[in-house]
Amino acid sequence: MDRLTGLLVQARDGDRLALGAAIRLSQVEVWRLAAHLVAYWFTRGVVREGRDRLDRFLAACAADTPCRLKAMHGAGLLASAQGATEDARRLLQQSIELS
Repeated sequence: MDRLTGLLVQARDGDRLALGAAIRLSQVEVWRLAAHLVAYWFTRGVVREGRDRLDRFLAACAADTPCRLKAMHGAGLLASAQGATEDARRLLQQSIELS
């Protein structure tokens, strides 16, 4: 089992993904983890949890953080899944502007 899969398994019950573990990841791993978690939240039907977590991450991270793009894109996809079209449009547009 690779490192990211191990972290996802730890997160399967909700809150078990420790911020400390994410901090030790390389930038590439953070991007991969963000992509995996969006799919995880979507397929597990916990879209609200995922969106809340990404919203908190976006509020806390600096505007020039490279992983902000993935987080915005993921939050936009989850907002769309919730039917929050204006939020989805705003987040996805901002992610396009960052890319």
